[in-house]
Amino acid sequence: MRMLLFSSLVLCLVVPCLGCAARAPAPQPSASALPARITGVYTPRSGGVHTVPDALSSALEDAATARGLSPQPLPDDLDAVFGQRRSTPHRMGWVVEQGAGLAVLVEADVTYTSLLAGRYRWTVTGTATVAMALAPEQAVSVPFNVPVFLRFHHQREADALAEAAPVIAHHVGVLLDDFLAGVR
Repeated sequence: MRMLLFSSLVLCLVVPCLGCAARAPAPQPSASALPARITGVYTPRSGGVHTVPDALSSALEDAATARGLSPQPLPDDLDAVFGQRRSTPHRMGWVVEQGAGLAVLVEADVTYTSLLAGRYRWTVTGTATVAMALAPEQAVSVPFNVPVFLRFHHQREADALAEAAPVIAHHVGVLLDDFLAGVR
């Protein structure tokens, strides 16, 4: 009986304190972190190829940083570069040529689906691809499909991508976890 009473007392004192434990800060890339070139592009209905909005770029960089990678910037003329390279292998080849240990490419298509309950439904579909610079032929891809509901008629593809950013970044994070588990 005493043992049960003692165990109950310990649980009553310890369990509430567990919720107060401070969370560890998000890991920052160290000087020895693997450099990664991360980029995303989408094809709007009007044609052409555009880089993803800043909200999605930031979410992708945060996902990489959380996994101990060091995101490296790419040149600003990505719209022209990826406009000439239409297939994923050609685009990945160019990203790998930019010189980093790891290349991550997110390609998205954004389509308007319907008006549903006063909201404009868009669907963001695409693939995320990751490869080591030394072995681009061993690239791994994962598809994603994210439904998005926007409030206003004037919101378009970039707004839908920004709204889908956390989900896309999650898919890229899972891909990076799986890929890096086999590399490290």
